[in-house]
Amino acid sequence: MNTIKLLFSSILVSLILQGCGENDSTISTYSTTLGEGVSVTTTDENAVMAPNSLTLKDIGTEVGNIIKTNVIALNIKEAIIFSKETNYCDVSGLLESENIGTMEKLYTISNYKNCKTEYTLQNGKIKINYKNMDSDGKFPKNIHLTIIDNYTFNEIELKKDLTIESSIVYNKNQEIQSISSTINGNLTYKYGSYMLKNITQTVNY
Repeated sequence: MNTIKLLFSSILVSLILQGCGENDSTISTYSTTLGEGVSVTTTDENAVMAPNSLTLKDIGTEVGNIIKTNVIALNIKEAIIFSKETNYCDVSGLLESENIGTMEKLYTISNYKNCKTEYTLQNGKIKINYKNMDSDGKFPKNIHLTIIDNYTFNEIELKKDLTIESSIVYNKNQEIQSISSTINGNLTYKYGSYMLKNITQTVNY
C-alpha cells in the first residue's frame, strides 16, 4: 500500500514539474509590446515598426537638429557661391556642395562623405530648398529637404526619397527658437526601421 502511494506521488510530482516546463516555453514565444506597437526583432532588416510617442519625439529632435545644423551653416556664410565646392570637414571626411538658383529661390545639394565635426557625423546626399529668406539670402523661414541618397546624421538614417517640410521661428536675436517639421518616408533610428506619413514634430530651443 505504501509502495503504491509512493509511486502515485512520484508520478504526480513529475507531471506537475513537466507542466511547469511547458508553461515556461509557451510564455517565451509570446510577442512583447513596446509602446503602441508590437516589438520586432532587430535582426530582420526589412521589418517596419510603428513608433511610439517617445520614439517619435526622439526622431523629431534628430530631424530638428539636421535642419538647425544646415540653416546655421547657411546663415554664417559670408556669401552664397553659386558653384560646386569641395571642403574638408572639421575632423575628417569631405563635403561636396552646390548652390543653384538665386537669393530668393535657393537650392543646395550637399554630398557628405563621412563628414565628421565635433558634434555630428554625416554621410549621404541631400537637397534643400530654402524659402522666405531675407534680402541677403539668409534666415529662411521655410525649407523643403529631400533625401537623394540614404543620409546618415549621427544615430538616424533617412532613406532615399524621404522628404521634410520645416517651418522655422527665430527670436529677436535671429537665433532659432523652434523648428516644426513634417516627415514623410522611411528611416532607421537606433536599429529600428520606421515608415512615417505626415508626422509633424516641433522642437523648441
